[in-house]
Amino acid sequence: MRIELVGADGTTLASATTRLDVAEDPRAALILRSDEGDRIEDLIKHGQKMVEVGYLAGARAYFKRAVEAGSGEAALLLGACYDPAFIEKIGAQGIKPDPKEARNWYERAKQLGIADADAKLAELAREWPDTRNPLQEAQEGTAPPAAEEAGATGGAEGPADPATQDSGRPAAVVPVGPTSSGKEEWVELSGYVNLRKAPSQTAETLRIAQKGEKLRVIGRRGSWVQVTDPATHETGWVYSRFIESARSPAQ
Repeated sequence: MRIELVGADGTTLASATTRLDVAEDPRAALILRSDEGDRIEDLIKHGQKMVEVGYLAGARAYFKRAVEAGSGEAALLLGACYDPAFIEKIGAQGIKPDPKEARNWYERAKQLGIADADAKLAELAREWPDTRNPLQEAQEGTAPPAAEEAGATGGAEGPADPATQDSGRPAAVVPVGPTSSGKEEWVELSGYVNLRKAPSQTAETLRIAQKGEKLRVIGRRGSWVQVTDPATHETGWVYSRFIESARSPAQ
């Protein structure tokens, strides 16, 4: 927007320019059920009723649906349903705690803007230390900038990009195609992972890929794997630590 003060004779006496860039909310990538945003409150209430009667399996289902609709509060509640301390506190019977899953949902709550998530993560870390290395935290968007810049060895002096050769030059991208038998290579994501534009932890994040998502492998570079979703033709890179071999969805 440009504003000018013009005199009677047409001379510009003063001017000012303002530019407003509106960026997409990064949390939008975490919302899978945008059409259910008006149901969040009811879903959370149903989940809390399930917690009150000790039926955490049902509570998890309600909270997860609310999270997919964009609720950070539900993500925090869902994490508690896997948290050993919370399960012990309410005396739920026959429920197996899962610290890793609790951590995943607490981190999701943090990404959705819930301030209390940091305290939950810290409390969980004290009782159940996270065995992941800094590179994994960087991939999932939970590490501070210093950790994200650390190399694969976890040291601050390590290489910024693990997909480099000893000479410091980037390793070549190796295309991956169908095998001689015509089979394609597929992988399944083991957690919520940043799908990046290039094979580097400092590359732009295209979106947060969902846990359990299946993608087809089309290339490799060092410890990075290039994947694509044939349904959307979206292509990106994920770190190999966070994927598992999978069968083609057609099988």
